[in-house]
Amino acid sequence: MSDFPHEKPALFSAGSYIEIKLKNISKKFPGVQALDDVDFFLKSNEVHALVGENGAGKSTLMKIMAGIQKPDQGKILLNNKEIQFNSPREAQNNGISIVHQEADLFPSLTVAENVFANDLPTKGFLQTVDYKKIQDQTNELLIKFGHPEINSKDIVNSLSVGQRQIVEIIKALSLNSNIIIFDEPTAVLTPSETDILFSIIEDLKKNNIAIAYISHRLEEIGKISDYVTVLKDGKHMATKEIQNINPEEMIKLMVGRDLKHIFEDEDREISNDILFEVQNLKNSQFFEDISFNIKKGEIVGFSGLIGAGRTELALTLFGFYQSEGGKVILDGKEININNPTEAIDSGIVYVSEERREKGLFTEMTVRNNLISPNLDLVAKNGILNNSQINELTQKSIDQLNIKTNSDETYVLKLSGGNQQKIALGKWLPKNPKLLIIDEPTRGVDVGAKQEVYKIIRELSNQGTSIMLISSELPEIIGICDRTIVMRSGRIHGEISKKDFSEELILKYASGYSGQSKNNQMEI
Repeated sequence: MSDFPHEKPALFSAGSYIEIKLKNISKKFPGVQALDDVDFFLKSNEVHALVGENGAGKSTLMKIMAGIQKPDQGKILLNNKEIQFNSPREAQNNGISIVHQEADLFPSLTVAENVFANDLPTKGFLQTVDYKKIQDQTNELLIKFGHPEINSKDIVNSLSVGQRQIVEIIKALSLNSNIIIFDEPTAVLTPSETDILFSIIEDLKKNNIAIAYISHRLEEIGKISDYVTVLKDGKHMATKEIQNINPEEMIKLMVGRDLKHIFEDEDREISNDILFEVQNLKNSQFFEDISFNIKKGEIVGFSGLIGAGRTELALTLFGFYQSEGGKVILDGKEININNPTEAIDSGIVYVSEERREKGLFTEMTVRNNLISPNLDLVAKNGILNNSQINELTQKSIDQLNIKTNSDETYVLKLSGGNQQKIALGKWLPKNPKLLIIDEPTRGVDVGAKQEVYKIIRELSNQGTSIMLISSELPEIIGICDRTIVMRSGRIHGEISKKDFSEELILKYASGYSGQSKNNQMEI
């Protein structure tokens, strides 16, 4: 059960008691039984968590509840009356809203226009949009959520990934729904933002809201949930009160095996040879005076809060943004990278945190995604060689353990974990010198995380240097050899593996001034 205090006044309010039941739900897609006779329920004043590996059917079940998809079999009971949703609008009219894992926003519109896109208030005889009203109400919600730096007039395309997720959450809250579905809401939020979200969820519970909560972060489930349901391969494995199940039991139900060591405990010998060095790099829009190095085969983590400048630094190193000063040295030679093509030719590759928008061609096949950066390896004189394509794609599928019926399967049909393996794996045939990977396991289940970590570790053992950006502190601590902490566009600390602790990383990230118990540098 929750540990949050209850004396805080409610920010949001809803109507009377509500209960929704999904009974014997089945759903099949081409080649995949996504759901097979699954039951699930939600009640006012409760959080019911839903866990399972990628592809277990969690999002499909919630999309059925939200009217986005229709079940092949089964029924939905709302306050014991059977109901059918033929569209998301019908579900919203019945008090159901969903916070999507990937922000479902209009990038060219303002924050306020996105928040009220489904119900724009009008005024006057001509019924024009009441922009002042939606801007005032949006700013009020942003302040309540702890993000006054986001303005209702900001264009969504100008926001970071984390800020867009916050807008997605506020959009759902603005509907004053009786039922809210949260699908991986904290995947791109900082720890402080996650705490604010949890307090809001507590507040919603007190006001008769029924909440479904999907997360791969099992520690969150124990903090805020009343019940948890476990799915595996589209089947219902168990539903238990949260006090009657622990994370180890959840994992065993999810994956069918114990995952005692998600991070490999091994003593690693790191080369003393510096492969990549940055000296006094500057981009006045995002960061100032950045200096660091990465040794051959070393995994260096980059920690920090949203807005710290980590992704912008990575994109500058990859040639997407231009630096205004400083040096970048690779293999002992200074390089000037003006665009991503020059970075790739130099041996630097980048895996984006936004895998669907910037890392994959989701409406193309597994095969085409895997060969997309490797056409020079499977073509001669501009003519593609099918046998070489077959060899490359099958080798990648086997090496990465990509779960797909065929290399002709469209990437959008795959689970998040398998999509991430492709986003990472498409670069492997190029034998990169430096891999920059941004949020490598965002939205990825615990079993797939272990496989992604194994790939990263194997690459480093083969001599690839890795710059790993992550907001998950256990990930930084578990896989990195060293971590650099950024805050407000500057490096505020560097921590060696022997001194790793979540407390120390958070102190640097939040601007703590003073000397730590580990005698690290003062900020």
